[in-house]
Amino acid sequence: MDAVYTTPAEHNNPMEPHATIARWNDDGSLTLYDSNQGASTVQSTIAKIFGLERGRVHVVSPHVGGGFGSKGTPRPNVVLAAMAARAAGRPVKFAVPRQQMFATTGYRTPTVQRVRLGAGGDGRLNAILHEVAEQTSTVKEFAEQTATPTRTLYRAPHRLTSHRVVPLDVPTPSWMRAPGETPGMFALETAMDELAVATGIDPVELRVRNDTDRDPESGLPFSSRNLVACLREGAERFGWAGRDPRPGARQEGRKLVGMGVASSTYPAYQSPNQATARAEPDGTFTVRIAAADIGTGARTALALIAAETLKEDLADIRMEIGDSSFPRASVAGGSGGTAGWGTAVVRACEALRGKLNGAVPPEGVEASADTGDELKARAAYARHAFGAQFAEVEVDADTGEVRVRRMLGVFAAGRIINPTTARSQFIGGMTMGVGMALMEQSVMDREFGDYLTRDLAQYHVPACADIRDVDAAWVEESDPHLNPMGAKGIGEIGIVGAAAAVGNAVHHATGIRVRDLPITPARLLPEL
Repeated sequence: MDAVYTTPAEHNNPMEPHATIARWNDDGSLTLYDSNQGASTVQSTIAKIFGLERGRVHVVSPHVGGGFGSKGTPRPNVVLAAMAARAAGRPVKFAVPRQQMFATTGYRTPTVQRVRLGAGGDGRLNAILHEVAEQTSTVKEFAEQTATPTRTLYRAPHRLTSHRVVPLDVPTPSWMRAPGETPGMFALETAMDELAVATGIDPVELRVRNDTDRDPESGLPFSSRNLVACLREGAERFGWAGRDPRPGARQEGRKLVGMGVASSTYPAYQSPNQATARAEPDGTFTVRIAAADIGTGARTALALIAAETLKEDLADIRMEIGDSSFPRASVAGGSGGTAGWGTAVVRACEALRGKLNGAVPPEGVEASADTGDELKARAAYARHAFGAQFAEVEVDADTGEVRVRRMLGVFAAGRIINPTTARSQFIGGMTMGVGMALMEQSVMDREFGDYLTRDLAQYHVPACADIRDVDAAWVEESDPHLNPMGAKGIGEIGIVGAAAAVGNAVHHATGIRVRDLPITPARLLPEL
């Protein structure tokens, strides 16, 4: 099987405002009130730009609301606010208007992907080739890791992945809602669906047959891998057994109905972090780390981790985050926040428990932790989260309009710290995946090298009416090789396979294979 798949440029969360308040203090230090995904990262970057010692930049960002990659590193608004405040000699607030957000906050690069799969009649892969071409700017190179999940997901003795980055006179791409894994998995999982059709093997069974207990790329054992459990659980919950495999077989009036499936995977990243835990004289505890809560519930999850480690009531834990004066923390990105920050919180709380002996003195008792050495000493395992996503769509035979009737994701992501916020993250990721599959596309102005889609009238994202029934679940997974909590990241895996599941459902409904996103009526109508 040999096919080319393309994904368009997508813009990075144009609904999330970017604003900064900057103030130069009498002692020459700089204070920034900013919405970002990592106060420590902003502090280091701005200090370099303005020639300051790191400690003379104070970044305050306790409440973010959303980032999705667009606030992973400082954007022009932070630098401009500081420059304007220095020139004006007074505090300055700089907010990026909607249209300028499309030009300054980053976008997902378009991709052209060629996938070739070789398999026997039993569907077992003997060759996987995934070649990617994508754009970057002439100002700074940014490369998406588009083909990297292909190295991990399925076994095959013959393998090739490659990335070619083409520098063009365009804005620089950036991270966006699970970086290259998302467009990469659209190509791979669409190709797997095509292979299932060609071999006459059920798409779920095809993926099960190609499962592996070792990372095909490195040869390392997986710390845990429950992809098959996700596929089996999801198939049962979704009613997959009742699916007629013939494309176009199910029709309700003028609606063509189909079901699709796709696998998901995302690395279980973890970075070094620092944290402090303090016992207060009044019997409460204060835990500090410069982490960021970008709408994921990180503040609550870390408080739960601290309470469990200290063996205290959650009501007695004061969790303070989002300030560069707190112990240094990694960015909220790569689905590594809870794993990295949580490990530092656990170690700080463990150290504090070791110091407590009877009554707490008036000045309190404090302990700190740095997890850098701990991460260096970890045993070698391939650490990844996995999932399976199922979609049912209806396609209007007269207009070509696609509607997602229902969607289900089942995930294996280690221990789930907070089920309520975890489910919200999974559903949010799948919702954004629907946007990627059916709506989102940035149109380039070929004369000036910038994007024409600069507001939400031109750049479409899913509304409530587009998301009728979406659900998320997870399988129980115990993994002692991750971190003290046994947790994997969940912030991004929800979107990784979503677009492919929708696209595969469209093929099942219509018999039309769309290899270019988004799947618009214009791509379906000529063949309906």
